[in-house]
Amino acid sequence: MKILQTIGILIFLNLSVNSQEIQRINTKDLISVSTEFGLDSALHLSGGFPIYRIDSITALDLLDKMITYTRYTPSEYFFNEMAHNWTNEKVKFKTQNLALLQLNEIKSKKRDKYNNLIVLDDKLIISIIKQEIQIEQQLISCYNFCDSLSDCQKKEFPNFFQRIPNAFTGETPLIIEDYKASHENCYKIMRLLGELKSDYFDPKKYKYHKSKLRPYERDKDIFRFEEHYREYDSALVNLNGNYNSINELDFSKEPELQKIIKGFNEDKCWKFILQNGRRGFLALGCQFAPLSGFGVQYKIELIDRNKLLIVIIDEWIS
Repeated sequence: MKILQTIGILIFLNLSVNSQEIQRINTKDLISVSTEFGLDSALHLSGGFPIYRIDSITALDLLDKMITYTRYTPSEYFFNEMAHNWTNEKVKFKTQNLALLQLNEIKSKKRDKYNNLIVLDDKLIISIIKQEIQIEQQLISCYNFCDSLSDCQKKEFPNFFQRIPNAFTGETPLIIEDYKASHENCYKIMRLLGELKSDYFDPKKYKYHKSKLRPYERDKDIFRFEEHYREYDSALVNLNGNYNSINELDFSKEPELQKIIKGFNEDKCWKFILQNGRRGFLALGCQFAPLSGFGVQYKIELIDRNKLLIVIIDEWIS
């Protein structure tokens, strides 16, 4: 029965993409979607909204389902946005688990789907700092491993004659890429140890490893990768009807809400609400004219049964 219900949610959302109806999904439904189709599928349906700001229980339940850390995935963004903005014991525990997981992947010389050695992720570093994770000894161990590994890798560099074919293909020998990855890990770990005020931090070693990197790999400000949550203009709207939840909102009978969604009823536009009781998020956007390449996101909350607080949290144009 739960599987049929979940499939029904997915079908409804897919069929509603180009219609004038407002797509809606309850945060609680994301749990069943994640169970049947995976965490990233559920987070994709959520619209990328910071779920924990309207439903902390569901957000933490979804976080429990995250067992791997892969860059540029919905789960990676979901986790880091939360860890960068919300201090919570469960988030802290998950941050520690994911950090140790990545350190172990580095020490096991695991490779990503592009056959590159794993390098400590910048956003995960920020999460470690923000959540004040105590993993100094594990970081030192990983640093020593990568430092020693780089020495071994350098001894395996191909000689001049062995590198002649690469001059024609333009490819860098894998062992040289691995060598750079080891130094990048040493650099990032040493920098992190500095941020954590560790006695092990050594500015000379930090500069040495930094010198081995390409200019664009020498990040001047680690926090430029930080995920931010911001609230901008807000308005309190009086409603004609009385509502107990966001789910009950009837936009067709509310002139003030009609003004907000005006222009987003065209083909290739979307209107989406992620809701939990009296709180939710509203996303509006268009791919083509008249509002081509424009969108806005709101946080919405029923203050009274006939008053809706609307806060702009993001606007974009392409």
